Amino acid sequence: MTRFRLYLAFFRSTLLISIVCGALFASLTDDFVSSALLFIPTFGLGMDLLYKELTRKEEYFFFYNQGICKAELLTATFAIYALSCIILYQIIRLCVLVWRSTVS
Repeated sequence: MTRFRLYLAFFRSTLLISIVCGALFASLTDDFVSSALLFIPTFGLGMDLLYKELTRKEEYFFFYNQGICKAELLTATFAIYALSCIILYQIIRLCVLVWRSTVS
């Protein structure tokens, strides 16, 4: 249970930069919502990890001292992002389908 809390703590520390960078990159495309849900876990997370590698390397030592390596943090964070984006995308699709059926 403690490991899961640590994964969530690291995930929460990546949210702001990942969402902002993913949304900015998605704004360059035609379909913002689908693109944002694709770019947040990929491009956004990559930009956040680049930021942390350049400015906040000491943060990894806390997790390493708890027995969690950097690869585990990255894998867990990507999995949480991917799962949450897939669920959010499915909810949005369902709402659009219901809205279209009630309008018609």
